[in-house]
Amino acid sequence: MRLAILTLTLAAIAGCATKAPVAPTVNFVSSAVGDQAKVAGDATAELASLYAPAKTTFAWPLTPQPSDAFGTALLANLRLKGFAVHEAVQGVDAAASAPASTAPEVPLRYTFDQLGDGGVYRVVLAAGQQTIVRAYALRDGAFAPIGAWSRKE
Repeated sequence: MRLAILTLTLAAIAGCATKAPVAPTVNFVSSAVGDQAKVAGDATAELASLYAPAKTTFAWPLTPQPSDAFGTALLANLRLKGFAVHEAVQGVDAAASAPASTAPEVPLRYTFDQLGDGGVYRVVLAAGQQTIVRAYALRDGAFAPIGAWSRKE
């Protein structure tokens, strides 16, 4: 009995010491819902307020190219704003495919999802050690921000 309690305690402590898994880059919102390019433009503007566009390279580590409406627009907007984006290549070591640059890369991931059935949507951007979040409501087929960006460092 004591061995079982000791094992469970050690497992719990080890679980606290491990690094949290990295959130995947994913869009749970159908491309037919709203103008996701507008939300991506809003997200790009917020990233530009936190990072210098001409001096920041975002690492897109999980998939080489987003295929959803939000991710495609976000990637295009980042480049138009002046950010460099290093995309991972499937089957190639990320370090080997990294560009020769002295500036550190900032890993960038996103989640775009719907909260419940109430018509509230959420964008979560994980950029480096920061997480920024904003809620949107769908009004007359267009996304409108509900509040300001929330940031966790």
